Amino acid sequence: IANRADVLTVGASDAAGNAAAFSNRGESLDLVSRGVDVLSLLPGGFLASLSGTSFAAPRIAGVAALQLAQHPGLTVSELVDILRRAALDVGEPGSDEGTGWGLIE
Repeated sequence: IANRADVLTVGASDAAGNAAAFSNRGESLDLVSRGVDVLSLLPGGFLASLSGTSFAAPRIAGVAALQLAQHPGLTVSELVDILRRAALDVGEPGSDEGTGWGLIE
């Protein structure tokens, strides 16, 4: 499903923006966000440092939601363009298979 034009593909990175070993990769990757050693609350109130793309995706979704709240008329392609331009290019210049267009913090 990640190869669809209307799907934003997200990968996980460490705090420095390096692609996580377990992360999604490939030419369809759009963006990465922190997904390594994320401080998380477990049932029972315990804190743990966890990793996964499931930590990265909500961060980017949150940024997208804030953009849509400020600019509700944005199209999907306009929103994706804004996110790509806002990303910090941490890999090869431009889009690359490990970090996409870059890191969203």
